[in-house]
Amino acid sequence: MSTEKEAQQHLYSRLPLDLSAEDSLAKIARRIPHGSTVLDVGCAVGVLGQYLTEQQGCSVDGIEGNAEAAKIAQPFYRRIMVTDLESADLGYLLEGVRYDRIVCADVLEHLRDPGQVLQRLKDHLTSDGKILISIPNIGHVGVFLELLTSKAWTTAFWIPLKPNCDSISGRPNQPIAARATCSTPTERG
Repeated sequence: MSTEKEAQQHLYSRLPLDLSAEDSLAKIARRIPHGSTVLDVGCAVGVLGQYLTEQQGCSVDGIEGNAEAAKIAQPFYRRIMVTDLESADLGYLLEGVRYDRIVCADVLEHLRDPGQVLQRLKDHLTSDGKILISIPNIGHVGVFLELLTSKAWTTAFWIPLKPNCDSISGRPNQPIAARATCSTPTERG
C-alpha cells in the first residue's frame, strides 16, 4: 500500500470524551451550550458527536473525508457528509442550514488553505454563532512522537497561531498566524 493510500485509510480516533479533562476536545465540548446546532468538521469516528447528542441534546451534523470513519460516526449525527473539505461546495451541502457552533478540532492543520475554508464555513453560522478551533501543539512530546511514528502522515507542518485566537480574518495571501484575531481569556467571556 502506498504512503498516500495509508494516509487516506488512517482512522483518527480518540478515547471517549472526558469532560473533566484538559485536552482540546474536552475544552471545546465545554463551550457548546445544551441544545445547540453544531457542525463537527472532520468528525472522525464521532467522539464529540456522541457526547453532544447523548449528553447535551444537541443536533449535530458532521463533515468527514474518510468514508470508513463516517460510517462509524453515523449513529451519533443527524447527517454526515463524506467529502473533501477543501473542494466541497459548502454552499450547496449546507444550503439553508445555520449552526450555533462550528467545530474544527485538529483538522485545520491538514488543509492547504485553512483560512479559505474558515471563510466559507462562517457563512453557515447563526447571528451569534461561533467557530471553535483547536490545532495540535507540535511542541507537545505526544504529538511530536505521533508525527515521527505514524505512517498516516505524509507531510507535517505547523501553523503557529497566537495564544487565545478567536477567529481568522484579513487577506487570504497573509500567513494564517498574521490573520488571527486574538483576545485575552477575560475578553472572550
